[in-house]
Amino acid sequence: MFWLDANILNSITALNPWINSFEISNTCSTKQEASRNRLASLFFTSPSERRFGVVAGSGYLRIMKGNVIREIRPGEIPLLNDFLYEAIYIPEGVAAPPRSIIENEDLQVYVRDFGKKANDRCRVAEVDGKIVGAVWTRVMDDYGHIAEGIPSLAISLYKDYRRQGIGTKLLREMLQLLQRDGYPQVSLSVQKANFAFRMYQKAGFEVQKETEEEYLMVCRLQNQ
Repeated sequence: MFWLDANILNSITALNPWINSFEISNTCSTKQEASRNRLASLFFTSPSERRFGVVAGSGYLRIMKGNVIREIRPGEIPLLNDFLYEAIYIPEGVAAPPRSIIENEDLQVYVRDFGKKANDRCRVAEVDGKIVGAVWTRVMDDYGHIAEGIPSLAISLYKDYRRQGIGTKLLREMLQLLQRDGYPQVSLSVQKANFAFRMYQKAGFEVQKETEEEYLMVCRLQNQ
């Protein structure tokens, strides 16, 4: 899929004042939609890519200066093993565990056979053509499980791309997707010392239970 780098986007923005960032919207005006379609025809080759709201039938595309958030592609699913490892919280001063830790059954439940279940959802963040982060959900009996049929959420980014707002954009995109798909809520588990806890709070997650080290958090999607 073609995506716009910052220089191209800046040039287009100068010519089209309404283009600040390309963001999915089901409420844009007919005039805006026509303008987007004309612009899309310059950069996207397939009809599905030109729609600016749907890619490969279901993947929402968000294009901003410098990054893209989109649906994961089948050939990219093995990358979830990388992001599963990156999702492991490591306190400052503590040595990172070996990568083999993700083979533990308690962790494999997050990624094994991902994409084969109807409730599997995943969005990835691209920066300069490189996938740098992922957020994914599935209904599973994991650390964040709260009830039958309610998806649990996992999210992580490579270290060099954290604290830049990418995780927040990924999280918001997934919450909107789950809401559109009719899920009433989504849950997750997070270490109390993890700085991501604040991001979850800002996104609407609330603490439902807690242990000595972790919070079990829930976001009620009808409030999004």
